[in-house]
Amino acid sequence: MGLISNALAKKIVIKGQTIEIPVKLGEIPEGWSYKLYDEKDVYLRENQFLATMYYNGKEMYTAALENFFPDKPKESIIYNLTIETDDCSIDGLVPFKSTKQEVVKRYGEPVPTASYDEYYLYGIVNGENKVGGRINDHSLGIRFDKNDIVTDISIVYADLSVSY
Repeated sequence: MGLISNALAKKIVIKGQTIEIPVKLGEIPEGWSYKLYDEKDVYLRENQFLATMYYNGKEMYTAALENFFPDKPKESIIYNLTIETDDCSIDGLVPFKSTKQEVVKRYGEPVPTASYDEYYLYGIVNGENKVGGRINDHSLGIRFDKNDIVTDISIVYADLSVSY
C-alpha cells in the first residue's frame, strides 16, 4: 500500500459517525464542534495544535491540527487522529477486535522504518515525526497487543507540500 488514499481517509467511523480527514475546523459537518486545548497544555511546534472533537456535545476524539494560527483557528486542518476503542474503525479495522493477520492480509507487510515505535506503518512514511513536531506522512499506523490484536489505529493525512 504505497499511498493512504483520499478514499481511505473517508472510511473513518467514530462512535457511529462517519468522518473524513483532512478537513478544516471551519468546515466540519453539522452536529460537530470542537474545543481547542489550553495553550499551556500543548507542547507542539509553530503552526500545530490539538483540539477535542465533539458530536452533539459528546466527546469523540482528539484531533491533531496543522496550519494552526491562534487568530484563525477555523482555518486549521485536522490531519491526524488515533482511535483506541472498539466503537470506532478505520477502513473496517476495529481496535480490540481486528487482528494482525487481518491487517497483513489487507495491506501486506508494513513499511520498514528506523523508528523504535511499535506501529505497523503503511503508506507514505517520511520519518519526520520529531518531538513536538508534525507527522509529515500519508500513513496508517496500527499497534498490536501481545496476542496480535489491534489496540489502536492512527491515520495521518498531512499536507505534504508544506514543511513546518
